[in-house]
Amino acid sequence: MSTKATIASDDRFHFYEEVSFSDQLTEVFLQLDDQVCSTFEKDISSQQLSATVAIPADVMDQIAIAWIKKRRLQGAVGGPVGNEWGSPDCPYE
Repeated sequence: MSTKATIASDDRFHFYEEVSFSDQLTEVFLQLDDQVCSTFEKDISSQQLSATVAIPADVMDQIAIAWIKKRRLQGAVGGPVGNEWGSPDCPYE
């Protein structure tokens, strides 16, 4: 059994993970409003299926920042690693 856990969202997108009640790894999903995507291309001609989605930079910024905070990756990108401003542990956001 699983449930959706929102990582970030606004009226243009929903970024969430499926959280299961077991020790299995979770999957992450990005649901985009059709007005957000300026292009969506699907290539089925090759042996591998691939999709290309154009996402506005400000939406990608929100998604990236939310992911870095969720996964506590600030130190990996040169950001705060403790209770500093911008950290998921900071009580002032």
